[in-house]
Amino acid sequence: MTWKSRLLIVFVMLQITELQAAEPLLPRMPFEPAKAKYHQQDWATAAGVPVEMTNSIGAKLMLIPPGHFSMGPNGSTYRVTISKPFYIVATEVTLGQYRCFAAEHRIEGAADEFNADDRPAAILSWDEAQAFCKWLSDQPEERKLGYRYSLPTEAQWEWAARAGSAATRYFGDDDKRQKEFCWFNHTYTPNPKHEIDGRGRRAWRSCRRTPGDCMTCSATSGSGAMIGKLTSGPENHGIQ
Repeated sequence: MTWKSRLLIVFVMLQITELQAAEPLLPRMPFEPAKAKYHQQDWATAAGVPVEMTNSIGAKLMLIPPGHFSMGPNGSTYRVTISKPFYIVATEVTLGQYRCFAAEHRIEGAADEFNADDRPAAILSWDEAQAFCKWLSDQPEERKLGYRYSLPTEAQWEWAARAGSAATRYFGDDDKRQKEFCWFNHTYTPNPKHEIDGRGRRAWRSCRRTPGDCMTCSATSGSGAMIGKLTSGPENHGIQ
């Protein structure tokens, strides 16, 4: 099986590098949704940025505060600190957004309804996901603001997807509410619940992985965002 033949969908992120006020305390998982909203607003205020914004291709990005949590599957967990706030797209990159970069892209073999502009961009290679991030970073409006897009690290993705939950899944420890949060046989939209919207859905996802990157996410350059050190190739492909 090749990397491109897998159902690979893409999230992109921006990292905040400077704060305009005193740094709030880092939240520690678990915490309730109301507390997640509080932390989100607290860090947005400290950074002098909005909780959510829309970029030049119409993608909504949500601010994710930093914090501490345990990461890893099946009891093999380790402590992780996300040290800087960052933005992540509220849903998977849609086909319409990806087609601003690659106009002819289609999900091969899928019915027309699964190739609509509001459906998740899929059947992409890791290199194509990286190229999309670079292209988006090079757009005039993004360059003017100093934004540099990248794939999230595995730690950033899991922290954002959990949104304070320590359960097996964001919505609990069983599958009873799965169709509300996942797209599979019952749904195929970027996000059925329209929350902070990466939480809980099952698909191949591409992440940025560099040595030590998942343990502490640190700013490197740029005004308000970073790409950081990127390595290429499927051997650095994170699956979430």
